[in-house]
Amino acid sequence: MKKPLNVTFDTNIFDEYGFDLGAGSMLSLLISYVQNRDIKLYLSNVVVGEMRGHCTEYAENIIKRIEAVKSEILNESKGCEDNNKRRYHRVSRNFLGAVVQPNLLQLSDKKTAAKKAEEYLDSFILASKAIELKSDQAGISIDEIIDDYFQHRFPFENSEKKKSEFPDAVIAAQLKCAFSATEPVYFITKDGGLKNALKEISYVIVLPSLEE
Repeated sequence: MKKPLNVTFDTNIFDEYGFDLGAGSMLSLLISYVQNRDIKLYLSNVVVGEMRGHCTEYAENIIKRIEAVKSEILNESKGCEDNNKRRYHRVSRNFLGAVVQPNLLQLSDKKTAAKKAEEYLDSFILASKAIELKSDQAGISIDEIIDDYFQHRFPFENSEKKKSEFPDAVIAAQLKCAFSATEPVYFITKDGGLKNALKEISYVIVLPSLEE
C-alpha cells in the first residue's frame, strides 16, 4: 500500500468525535499518523468553515448554559430544591467563594469563548498539516453543479433539502478534481447524499469512520 494515504473527512465526523484532541482520542491518533507520514490530510474549505461554525456555536452555547446556572446559584432572592424536594435557603457569595474555586465563577464572555474555540480548531489544522481544498481549483465547474441541481441529480435528489446540499456538491467536485486513479483518497463521511454522489468515482474510497 502506497504511503502516505490521502485522507479527508466530512464535518459530521469531526462532530462525532466531540472535537476531542486529547491524548488517546481518534483525532489525536490521526495527527500522529500525519506526523509519521503515514497519512496526508486534506480538508475542503467547506468542511473547515462548517467545523469553525460548529466549534464557535458550541462554545457560545456552553457559556450560555453555565451563565444560567451561575445566575441561579448567585440569585440572592431564591434558594433551591434537590431531587427529593428538600428546600435549601440561599447562601452568601462569601460562602460560595469558600467552597468553589474562584475561577469557576469567572467565565469568559461568548465572544472570548468563540475565539478560544477557533484557536482550538486552528491548533488541530496546524498539527494535522491539513491541506485545504478550495473551490477555485482547476477542473471544478460551477455550471455542472447548477445543472445537477436542476436535474435533481445527487446530491440534490431531495427537493426539500436541495439548498442545504450545495456545500456537499462543492465537496464532491473538489474531490473529483483533486484526486485521480493514481492518487486515490479515503473520504470519511456518514452523509448518504455524498456517498451516492461519489459512489461511481473509483478513486474516492468512502468509509463511515476514522476507525475504518
